Amino acid sequence: MTGDTGLLAQRAYTTRATLEALKRVVFPLQMPGVEALLDAQKTLVTLLEAKVLPHLELAQLPVIVVVGGSSGAGKSTIVNSVLGKEVSAASVLRPTTRVPTIVMYPLDEPVMRNHAIMKGAQVVVCEEALPGIVLVDAPDLDTVEVANHEFSRRLMEAADLWLFTTTATRYGDAVAWQALESATRRGVSCAVVLNRVPQRAQQVVQADLAARLATNDLTQVPVFSIADQGAMEGQLPALAVSQLRQWLLRMSQSRVVERVADASFLEVLPSVRADLLLLANGLDAQRAAMKALLEKTQQAMPVSVQEQITHIQEGRLGRGAPTVSWLSLASSGGVLASLVNAKSPKIWERGKTKRDHALLQLFSLIQDAVRLVLEQVLLHTQNSVEELWEHDIVVTNTFLRNARKGMDVADIVEQAMTRWQVALQVLSKDVAANAWLTSAGVTALLGVAAGGITGALKVAHKLGLSEQVEQAKELLGTIVEQTVMQVKARYEQALLEVQIPESTTLRLRATEFMDWK
Repeated sequence: MTGDTGLLAQRAYTTRATLEALKRVVFPLQMPGVEALLDAQKTLVTLLEAKVLPHLELAQLPVIVVVGGSSGAGKSTIVNSVLGKEVSAASVLRPTTRVPTIVMYPLDEPVMRNHAIMKGAQVVVCEEALPGIVLVDAPDLDTVEVANHEFSRRLMEAADLWLFTTTATRYGDAVAWQALESATRRGVSCAVVLNRVPQRAQQVVQADLAARLATNDLTQVPVFSIADQGAMEGQLPALAVSQLRQWLLRMSQSRVVERVADASFLEVLPSVRADLLLLANGLDAQRAAMKALLEKTQQAMPVSVQEQITHIQEGRLGRGAPTVSWLSLASSGGVLASLVNAKSPKIWERGKTKRDHALLQLFSLIQDAVRLVLEQVLLHTQNSVEELWEHDIVVTNTFLRNARKGMDVADIVEQAMTRWQVALQVLSKDVAANAWLTSAGVTALLGVAAGGITGALKVAHKLGLSEQVEQAKELLGTIVEQTVMQVKARYEQALLEVQIPESTTLRLRATEFMDWK
């Protein structure tokens, strides 16, 4: 490409910076459209490496003519016949061309030596090649081999001119037409080589092909027809490919080569900008999807969980077995009778150990009730989050595995119970000494009263502990809420471990290609 050396260097720098940014882009979320984004990313990297950079950095760059098409179209035979030399293996086995064969004139080889399309290709440098034209025999477009398919696509994106090679029986194949439309859309000059055309069907086939080209707005595409030669081996007769060879020769011997290369370069720039913006929008969509998934996770709180937390906060856990046990211990003659009646124990009854022990047993029942409810709360929370994830547009299987890894609900519950016990111990430290209980007994009484046993609440009130009981309830409610948040945080962390790049860099790079001419 001709132009100011400083300007070309600046644009080459921009292109390399864009390539570096592109290679850092990842789309970690599996969601609708991500495959198309990954495909666009690969295509854009190829365009920049194999077309844009070479035109900016290499002087007198030859035109890259890629001979491509479906399997069995005779691509290798046509390349050999146009050059009059066996440069590419041709065979009845499919696929014949497993790696691209690149054929060039000796004077063009130094310029092409570091070109991106040379990686992994078989390179033939010979005097029979056309000066100024690099002829590429590409792998089949419809190959099932992943490596060959990637080669074929990379070459098509790098091409300045694509010779779409097909046959009289295969020219309607959808894969080839999709590739042809994609190439022209990206500004790649194209020509059609219609091979193995029976003499009797020549007019019909050519008319139908012309109609298809017109339907697809491709009337400007040149068409070269090669008559069916019947059973044969080796090269086609020179006359059969003379029209195609003369057309390529005229290109190589005139300024057309340079114009084709420059036109191909300029035509591809809009698609570079469009793809950069497409990828930027894709990153924004991924970030938005991640934000929505995080918000769903944070807000996941089923009604059943909220009701259970309310029950805990309101002290409804003392019903049933805990209350029955209290009544037994507090009845006349029971261990806690003097505490309930607020009668100062007689000298021989002043041992506080029995009363402490009785309250600790009751507190154990309250804790069991809290454990049971808390386990249900946490399991319902998990189910709520996972159900939301299951119906999200993002595929969350990996996130679920990571979130569940090492999560032990029973252990989380025990940690919560320990925090409540410690909090009750802190509350009981400031309680004045009394005739019935030690500090351990007071701690247990606060827990029993906070659990909702009516008799324990009355005793706590008589001892002036009403405020501490309310604090004990609030602390338990807070700990339960924190534990729910702790479980949800495991899920949130599994999401936050995924880093989605900002789109700003790609948008900036897209603007830098705006004024290139």
